[in-house]
Formats: sequence, C-alpha cells, structure tokens
Amino acid sequence: METDRRTLVALTGALLAGAAGCTTDDGNGDSGDGDGSGSEPSDSDGNGFDNYGVPDFPRVDPVTDPDLELDRLAEQVRGNVAFSLVALAQIRAARPDENVFFSPYSISVALAMTDAGARGETATEMADALRYELEDDALHAAFGALENEFERRNEDGEEGERPEWAEDEGDEDDLGFQLSRANAV
Repeated sequence: METDRRTLVALTGALLAGAAGCTTDDGNGDSGDGDGSGSEPSDSDGNGFDNYGVPDFPRVDPVTDPDLELDRLAEQVRGNVAFSLVALAQIRAARPDENVFFSPYSISVALAMTDAGARGETATEMADALRYELEDDALHAAFGALENEFERRNEDGEEGERPEWAEDEGDEDDLGFQLSRANAV
C-alpha cells in the first residue's frame, strides 16, 4: 500500500497537535528559556490583570426619551397597523391555504434598529416599506413608549390562566399575556 505524502504530513501534524494539547503548564510562566530563578512576580490566577481594579458595570440609559406626545405616538401606532395589514395580505397571497401566525410588531421593532443605521435612499425605502410615520429619535421614542406600555400591562399583578400543559404548580410564569387556546373550533 503506497502512502500518500500529503496524508502522512497531515497525520503527523495531527499527532503533534494532539501531543501538544496533552502537555501541562505549571502556571509559573517559565517557558524554560529563563534562568529558573523565578524572580518575576506571579499572578494569583495567571491572567496578568491582578493589578487592575474591576470597573463598575455600565448603566444603560435609553438614548431616546420614551415620553412622547400621545398624538405622535398614535401616528406611529397607525403606521404599525398599516404595516401589519400589508404584511399579512402579502403572506396570505403567497400562502393562501395555510394557517399563518407572525408578529409584525417584532419585525417592525427589529428593523427599526436596522433603520437607525441606514442612511439616504436605504433609510427612505425602509421607512416607506415599514410604514414608519416618525423620523429618527421620534421613531425610537415611539417604540420605547410602546415597549414601556407593554411592560406596564404585563405588571398588572393579575395571574394569567395556567396552561393545561404546565406540570409544576411551583413553576412561576409571570407573563401578563398568555395564549391558552389556539385554533379551537
């Protein structure tokens, strides 16, 4: 059986890589090149960052103010409804015999984040297609206000109907919105 040279080189490389992975590091940073005196200070965990303090975790503040005039918010809500109906019409036209569920709000929010980075013609086309009635900071403030309203509605303190598939009574699911029956006839 004739051995292919490439196969032999590849197998040798794999063997050497495997053997290198089996070596141990004693953590003192001695690579064998020094004098072995160990005069260099060693870190407690060996990462080299023991002399640095841990920074405070940054507090994230929303860039836009979710307090928006109700009329301006209503404009964007109407735009979201228009987008939802157009998207549903297109999906139903493409799949007329299928039962379809989608979240136009989620699509609109995700693409609003993309829209924030868009410029020029791309930004204009996205705003037209997604039926964004507001621009830039006002648009993001509207989505922030909608998100705050959804969170407020989820914190109403009322327990939702427990789904039949829930196994454990101790399993707390504090969702304000729950779909307990789907496609019931």
